[in-house]
Amino acid sequence: MPCYSAHAFFKPLQADSPVPVVHMPEETASVVAGQDLRQLGLLATAGTVASGVYRDAFLRYGLELVTPDAAGQRRVSESIARIKAGQLDEALGALLPVADAFGRSGSRMLILGCTEISLIGPQLAAVGTTLDALQIIAERTVDYALGRSKLASIYPPMPPSRDERAPGRGTSAGAADGP
Repeated sequence: MPCYSAHAFFKPLQADSPVPVVHMPEETASVVAGQDLRQLGLLATAGTVASGVYRDAFLRYGLELVTPDAAGQRRVSESIARIKAGQLDEALGALLPVADAFGRSGSRMLILGCTEISLIGPQLAAVGTTLDALQIIAERTVDYALGRSKLASIYPPMPPSRDERAPGRGTSAGAADGP
């Protein structure tokens, strides 16, 4: 699901979906978990931050996710609005103080947790290490679809194909890992 804020409603959306939905925060956390990082900064909408979807996913991997203070979050919101208005340089200018504050507080990576912020990700990468959650979900979804990897976040597991539901075969074959 390529909308960060919509992950606050992930469980009911997945329950109503006939196909598995990939959980972006969970996939992002699973990528970071293999690195020597413990504290990361999150750049996301106020709604995404308030929902706790990133915090909860990162905590499952033993990672601390730091969010901006109130003034910093206002800058993030301002930046997102500027990106939507096509003012990318101004958006970057609004986010740089937030990125600097994360660095001073010990965060070693910025998680780009907003679709709009992904648009200025390369410029933010020039001032520090970033991880674009939108890029992660795109790569993970394609790799999964092509059978190159498993996902950390299929909820619920992929149902069996019609062939797997043939008489005498049961209904759980391959369910844990997808098709």
